Amino acid sequence: LMPGSEKYLFAFSQEAGLNISQVNLVIEDISWYRVRNDDNLKILSSLVAEDEFFERQNQSTIVGFTIKNMTPYDFWATGWQVVLYQGQNPIAVNYLTTNNFLSLSEREVQVTWFNDLPTPSKIDIIADIDILSDEVFMKRDFGPGQPKGLDFR
Repeated sequence: LMPGSEKYLFAFSQEAGLNISQVNLVIEDISWYRVRNDDNLKILSSLVAEDEFFERQNQSTIVGFTIKNMTPYDFWATGWQVVLYQGQNPIAVNYLTTNNFLSLSEREVQVTWFNDLPTPSKIDIIADIDILSDEVFMKRDFGPGQPKGLDFR
């Protein structure tokens, strides 16, 4: 979790034997180191989700949006946390992973829930990537963007 950033914590497909009325987060081990410049924060703010839309189709709910990689870096995989709100309360969450997200590119993506959800008052979409790990960056020998004749998708 980078300074000044937000991240939702959720676990999918977990069974709860009873109703959960209160949740506590306990962090038992902290590992950190100082980041001396703002370059990492600029990367996160340059992974953009915009033009989101909400629609229902055949007893399913779809949220679509456009993602843009406005950084000079290519990423193997980028996660996207999608949270729908009614007022202050989250009503649905989803997670999407995009692969081979190239520098200066954009894509239209969508997530689907297989039930009818009420129209949200707010849609929150957050890029989820560990930019402090070298393993998320694609290595290449050419400039930004996609080289002509080479298709990564």
